[in-house]
Amino acid sequence: MTVKSNTPRRRATILTVVAGMVGLLLGAGLTSANAQDYSYWSLWGGEFDGSWSPFTQGAADTEIGEQAVIAAKYVKTSENLTEADAPQTTPNYQELCPDGQPQEGRIQVAVVLDFGDKSLAPEGQTPPETEVDCVAVPEPATAMVAFAEAASVGVQSDGFIASIDGYPSNASVDSTPTVGLPEHEDSGFDYGPFMLVGTVVVLMIIAWIAYILQRRRQAGDHE
Repeated sequence: MTVKSNTPRRRATILTVVAGMVGLLLGAGLTSANAQDYSYWSLWGGEFDGSWSPFTQGAADTEIGEQAVIAAKYVKTSENLTEADAPQTTPNYQELCPDGQPQEGRIQVAVVLDFGDKSLAPEGQTPPETEVDCVAVPEPATAMVAFAEAASVGVQSDGFIASIDGYPSNASVDSTPTVGLPEHEDSGFDYGPFMLVGTVVVLMIIAWIAYILQRRRQAGDHE
């Protein structure tokens, strides 16, 4: 009598189930990520060619040098920051701070504060005009120190900049860093995708273990 093994079919079934669960997880993650726009203070650094680049880490972890130009702009987006989100002010230190003078042990920094479009303002509040502050901060310095020297910076418990000079008024603020007292700010990095991938890997491992156990049972039945 010929005994036909249904192992390939079971393997295909397991893989199909795993693939379906992966698809559902990824779909749910993408849906939640694109579900709504977020209003927040985006952080930027000026480049030598006159363009802006978004920070790749938090202000407290971003070191700055002599005659650096940095900016904070209030934006609303669900996508990665683009050139359209950047401040309109040209990041040229000499033009922004023509009277800046070198100081021993300190660095000169131009800080641009762009309070964003009026449509983003909370009810009853009008965004201030864009301002440029020329500050001198002790070296070595981070962008957070320069922002705190130029304005009152409200920070959330997770380290994100929530408000600047009280804008927006409905921001949830837990602390206000001061110059000379380093504050650690979250880089804004989203760990969600990595958690999602980790969940998928765990599911695949579980499915593979189930497959191995099934094969062992079948081998035992045929002995």
